[in-house]
Amino acid sequence: LNEKGQAMAAISERPNLPWKFTLIDSDVVNAFAVPGGFVYFTRGIMAHFNNEAQFAGVLGHEIGHVVEQHGLKRIYRSLSMYILIAFLAGDVGAILEDVVLEGNVLLSLSFSRAQETAADEFGLSLSDESGFDPAGLKVFFEKLDEEFGDMEPPQWQSTHPSSAERVKAIDAYIDGL
Repeated sequence: LNEKGQAMAAISERPNLPWKFTLIDSDVVNAFAVPGGFVYFTRGIMAHFNNEAQFAGVLGHEIGHVVEQHGLKRIYRSLSMYILIAFLAGDVGAILEDVVLEGNVLLSLSFSRAQETAADEFGLSLSDESGFDPAGLKVFFEKLDEEFGDMEPPQWQSTHPSSAERVKAIDAYIDGL
């Protein structure tokens, strides 16, 4: 994880971040990134990869979140909404607080789905530049859709596009390479 992560991060637009790649001892299928170059993979997701191309696609996706500063943008957006709530917290505040908070959740979800799509595209490009078949990410999402597709929440409640939607978008992106 660290070897491939460092190599891929080195050819990204932010090679000078203090990148750190960590494996978490959990059987949950997950990978995530936080601002500053910290990328985490669970043992569970590692067990789902059939080859390095699938791994490189997901690794590139997580590096993409850091490079594109998606975490920082979401933090800024949420803080802006909370500042607005604090400003309105007079007589009207009690009524508007719930409305604004619910609206913030819905806005954050659509914003997050756009970030996930952008990170998918970043991961495809970065894995391709690193010498891996970008179709590996598509195969990985097909596998997730087959295994977990029935458990996905309704799209309006989800922070991620469905695996099936991601496969279609990846096909279109790969066709454009």
